[in-house]
Parts: sequence; C-alpha cells; structure tokens
Amino acid sequence: PPGPQGESAEKVVQGPLGAPGAPGAAGGQVEKYYHQKATGEVSHGSCHWAYEGAEGPEMWGSICEGKYATCSAGKSQSPIDVQTGSLTVASAAQTLGWNIPDRTAAEFVKYSKGQGGESSYELYNGHTFQVEHVAATFTYGNVVYKLKQFQLHTVSEHTIDGEHSALEIQFVHTTDDTEAANKVLVVAAFFQVARGQGSPSFIRQLVKAIPSLTDVPSAVVNVDFAEVAQTVMIGSLDHRGGTEEKFTPNFKNYMTYQGSYTTPPCTEGVQWILLRNPVYIYGDDSKALHALLGDNYRPVQPLNGRVVSSTV
Repeated sequence: PPGPQGESAEKVVQGPLGAPGAPGAAGGQVEKYYHQKATGEVSHGSCHWAYEGAEGPEMWGSICEGKYATCSAGKSQSPIDVQTGSLTVASAAQTLGWNIPDRTAAEFVKYSKGQGGESSYELYNGHTFQVEHVAATFTYGNVVYKLKQFQLHTVSEHTIDGEHSALEIQFVHTTDDTEAANKVLVVAAFFQVARGQGSPSFIRQLVKAIPSLTDVPSAVVNVDFAEVAQTVMIGSLDHRGGTEEKFTPNFKNYMTYQGSYTTPPCTEGVQWILLRNPVYIYGDDSKALHALLGDNYRPVQPLNGRVVSSTV
C-alpha cells in the first residue's frame, strides 16, 4: 500500500536554473501587483509630499509641522552614493535567495491606476507596485523576512561612483522576529540600457500592460516570480569582453549597509542589500517605464561614516 503523504516542498531560487516552465493555473494564493499612480504628490492622511517643488525631498523634514523630521535629522539615510574604491570586504558572506512555495512560483499580476492614500501607508511613493500574498521569504543573518512589495524608481535612487542606473527595483521585506536587529530588509536590483540587449520577460510584460491601465484592477498578466528572482539574483553577463569564468552572480556578489526608507517618514534601521551585477533592459522599455513613473527618486544622502561592505 502507498505510504503517508510527504510534506510540501519549497524550492530555493538562488543560482542558475533551467528555463522557467509555463505559468500554472491560479491557485489559492494569488500574487498581485497593483500599480497606483499619483499626480504630483502623495498623501499620508492629511500630509502631502512630492518629488519636486515645495514638498520635494529637500523639504520632507520640515513639512506638516515636522511630521517627517527624520528625513532631515537622520544620520543613516538612504539612498547613498557607493564609492567602489572605498568598500570594505565582508568577512563571511552568505548566499542569497528567495524561498518560493511551489504554488506561488507562477501566478498572476494585476494592475490598477488611481490615487494612493492611507492604504499604501509609509512605503507608498506615488508610483508603487504593491505585492500581496506572494508568500516568498528571504533569509538573511538567520532572520526570515517576508516579501511585502517591490518598488520601481526611474532613474535609480542609489548611485555607483556617482552614476545612476536607468531603473532600480527595490524588493521590500519585513520580519516579526523580535530578536532581529533590522525589522526591514530591502534588496535593490539595478537595470541598465545596453545596446543590443533585450529586456527580461517580466519587464516586457510590465511595459506591455502600461497602455491598458484603468481606474480599477484589470489587465491580468502572467508573471513568474521565480523568473524575476532568478534574473535579479544572477544579473547580466557583460557582453563587452566579459567571460563566464570571471562572472560572479548576484547571489554571491552584493553590497550591504545600514540605511532608511527612501520615502517619508524616512525611518532608519533598514538593512540594505545592493546587487552588484546590473540587469540589461531594452532602451524603449526603459523610456516607457520612465514616461509612466517620472523622476521618482530621492537624491543621495550623506554617508556619515557608515561602512558599505562588499562580498567580492
């Protein structure tokens, strides 16, 4: 007779994998990304902030009677400019990767266009892709974090040696672990336009959905989060003389530092992981995303003696 049923398995996306299979049918848990587009300013209750003008980044710390004072008074603010010549080599670097339950490896994405507000809370930046029920986890420093949302910024918020990337995607995680030194962890992936290089399929799908954005959730698009995870955790091989022998994938090639949210209230105590290898995207896709999102990035903040560590 057959034995008892085994426990459900999880797959870890942290290294080179085979080509992803066809998206599965919708299951009990649904992976949803809502695109919420604001018009110039963002509301947290009665307080508004923006990316330019009288309520722009330089004024975040003083608007609304100092509600977001940390934005100007904080000493560990994000984003930062990373000077690659001043990096500290990490003594013991772990391999990165998301744990993705099989049932959510290939699910669905929904987009809606409209004003944001209290429901988007403090990480709403005016142009946010909100993730719900992905059930992906990310372990770092023996702490298990849950993926909550990802945000797209055009151009990148972090700079490398003073240079912006065309796009930065920030994967935001939180934990309920009472022993965790950092309750929030953000993984940042950088995307660059390179001649002759195409975009990953999930970027093409996001861009394709832009013309069909409506005021209510619609335009369901299949997106395989396993493919997203694999793409950003590896990065693109430099096509200008790069070789696989010299290429270190992002799951072993990253930088870390202590920072903050990059939007009000600019709360500090955030663990940042910056993936070093960029992902290449098609120029027209970059332009389409920028046309939709605008210049939704905060200028870099003073390092104030913080250490930026690198695994290589």
